[in-house]
Amino acid sequence: MRDWKTALKWAGGVYGLFWAVAIVLSLVFGDPKDQNLVTDLKAEDSTLILVGWAILICVLAPVVEEIFFRGFMFGVFIRRMPLLSFISLIKAAGSLKRGGSHSKLQGYDLVCQPGSSPIKSSGK
Repeated sequence: MRDWKTALKWAGGVYGLFWAVAIVLSLVFGDPKDQNLVTDLKAEDSTLILVGWAILICVLAPVVEEIFFRGFMFGVFIRRMPLLSFISLIKAAGSLKRGGSHSKLQGYDLVCQPGSSPIKSSGK
């Protein structure tokens, strides 16, 4: 069994590699134009509205997504498909989902992660 220091080194290395690739891609393709939501949030003066959006985006949306995909869709598919087909479908859907919403060229989709800046956006 590997010790936790090795695991931390690997995690740090992968995280560093992610940012290196994100920076290179950002330099090659440039920063995308801000999404309308980002522009609206930057212009918002009410702290209460900003806190409400933060709760919606960082807490409520991931919980609802997990309930829907893991609780409902997985249950329906596993009962109606052979196991190998089910696994293939889930892997493909996960790849498409992550590729569509989490991997915009430069990888700045980190609004809800500690130390990230909500100034950058992923653009469409």
